[in-house]
Amino acid sequence: MAKHQSSAPLVGDAAIEPGDSLTLDVVTGNGQAVAVDLLLHPDSVEVWHHHRLAAAFERGLLRRWLAHPDLPLTRADVMFDLDRTVDVHDRTAITDFQGRVAVTLADVQAWPLSPRELGRLQSLI
Repeated sequence: MAKHQSSAPLVGDAAIEPGDSLTLDVVTGNGQAVAVDLLLHPDSVEVWHHHRLAAAFERGLLRRWLAHPDLPLTRADVMFDLDRTVDVHDRTAITDFQGRVAVTLADVQAWPLSPRELGRLQSLI
């Protein structure tokens, strides 16, 4: 008997299934905790915020940017950027890739991703 093979595309060591997502807990400018959902598709990553599609990124482009963040990556209401003010004690030691990847939305100012969130996002993308 032949093994059933999933038609889901492989990313890293895992298959991406329709509806796979990653939820980021962020805080808005007024201090309210809200969720930002990244809905993964074979060719794109949708960013949902307040139950609406805030932006869609081409998956390969986002993967490459996460590997080497430099200039901000912006689509519609969402920006991924490198926050160089987080975890840096000596401002003279900042190099091009020090800092944390941060996500910015209409009512969320540069929310830095934790190393765990970033690692999970990179492994899924």
